[in-house]
Order: sequence, then C-alpha cells, then structure tokens
Amino acid sequence: MEPVVKSYCLECEWEISATDYTADERTAAMVDHAIDTGHDVDSITRTGGADGDGSGVVL
Repeated sequence: MEPVVKSYCLECEWEISATDYTADERTAAMVDHAIDTGHDVDSITRTGGADGDGSGVVL
C-alpha cells in the first residue's frame, strides 16, 4: 500500500494531512466526518512514479 499524503472530503473543503496526524487519527477523523456529514471521503497517495523517486501523486 502506498503512503497517504492527505485525506479529503469529496463534497466540501474538509481535509486532514498525513504530516500532522497518524494513520489511526486520520482514519478516525475520516469516519467521523463521513458519519457527521454524510459526505464521501478519499485519500491522495504518493507512488513511485516513472522516475522512481516517489514524487508522483495519484488522485
């Protein structure tokens, strides 16, 4: 599984950064946001990319 860069809401401006929160904290926050608002959430992950330096970001 690729490292998560951030998680965000597909319907509003809510987001949570992987640099500021642990994976467990982000997961709990995503579930809470989805339950509280009924919004769908997703995450952006970093991949190896063509150059292999891990700079590619997949939406």
